[in-house]
Amino acid sequence: MPDGPLENMRIAVTRAEAECREIAGEILALGGIPIVFPCIEFGVPEDLALVKHSLASLESYDYILFSSPTAVRMFNLMLEKHGGRSTIISRPNIIALGRKTAEYARKAGYNVWFAARGGSAAGLLEELKKKEWELGFSNRRILLPRSSAALKALSTGLDEMGLLVDDVVFYRTAVPERPDRNGLRELTSGGADFIVFFSPSAVTGFSKLLPVSLLVEIKTKSRAAAIGNTTCAAARDAGFDVVVEAREHSSRGLLDALIEYARSGH
Repeated sequence: MPDGPLENMRIAVTRAEAECREIAGEILALGGIPIVFPCIEFGVPEDLALVKHSLASLESYDYILFSSPTAVRMFNLMLEKHGGRSTIISRPNIIALGRKTAEYARKAGYNVWFAARGGSAAGLLEELKKKEWELGFSNRRILLPRSSAALKALSTGLDEMGLLVDDVVFYRTAVPERPDRNGLRELTSGGADFIVFFSPSAVTGFSKLLPVSLLVEIKTKSRAAAIGNTTCAAARDAGFDVVVEAREHSSRGLLDALIEYARSGH
């Protein structure tokens, strides 16, 4: 195990599997010991009627807002199955929530018109309000392709700015049917110094996937790190000891916050 700022720190990662493994590589590079324990998974929504309708009328939108890389990925999946890929490249304008979402959208071939510097819905809305004075959003149409688990705050904020919001569930967020065997074995045998949460859905999934006795033990012995007020609140409400909150709403931001915590001598 290489030396690093997270040396020998056992860190359980609770995102979807592909994202877990990506972050695990970063933790390893920083000297930590990642425990891959996916607590959410993404799938096709049960009702596709609104998805198909929005894809059939893409040219009628002034903006599409992607709130995460997953939103970009699942939008592309629905577009390939039910829409026309060529239409979206030039129109509508793309708004991205956070740097990583913007990078992912550009790699997918989209022309990102505006990328919020922060990674929170509240931060994005504040930045867009400043743009409103320049452009005027009243009666402009915006498509918000989102998860079934997403909160309504973003949609409500856009509506209050005068935008005509099509808030459409493009993908389903769910708890995996069974826990990852390797991750569960690692948690059972050696526990974790930190559990990292990126969404309230991951908090719910972690609590459902662990045996009750192990969950109680981890809540007693482990600390938690989370992104954003909403996720922090969900983790605390579930009984986790949240001692690290990322200022930047990204995986890199959360790891930086963990590094800062480790270096502070806690």
